[in-house]
Amino acid sequence: MLRAGGHFVWAAQSVYEHEDNSQEQWKEMENLSWCICWELIKREGYIAIWRKPLNNNCYVNQHPQLQPPICEANDDPDNVWYVSLKACITPLPENGYGANVTSWPTRLHYPPDRLLTIKMDAYNSRKEIFKAKSKY
Repeated sequence: MLRAGGHFVWAAQSVYEHEDNSQEQWKEMENLSWCICWELIKREGYIAIWRKPLNNNCYVNQHPQLQPPICEANDDPDNVWYVSLKACITPLPENGYGANVTSWPTRLHYPPDRLLTIKMDAYNSRKEIFKAKSKY
C-alpha cells in the first residue's frame, strides 16, 4: 500500500511502555516490519517510523519459508475490485517504476511513474486526473 521508499508512522503506547503486554506488542511489530523488509528509521517517545524499501533485494534474499511470502507472478496488483485478499508481498516493478519516486514533499502533487503502467480508460489524462484529485 505504500510506495517504494514510503514511510509508515506508528504512534502507540507499545513503542515506549515497558509493561509486558506493551513490550509483546512492540516485539510483534518489530518482527512484522522485519519480515516485510521495512527499515526502522526512528523510535522516539511513543512514535516509531519505518521506511519501505526502494527495490526487491530484501524480498528476494529472504528465506522461502518466511511469512508473508512474495505474491505469485500471476497476481495482478492493480486488480483490486472483487478479488480476495492474499497475505503476500507484491514485489516492486522491475522496470524502475517502483524506485523512481519524486522527493518529498513534491511527490504529493506529482503522480508516480508507475501510474502510466496501470490499465484505465483515461490513458492520456492520467497525470491530469491525479493532479485534479490531489488538489481536490
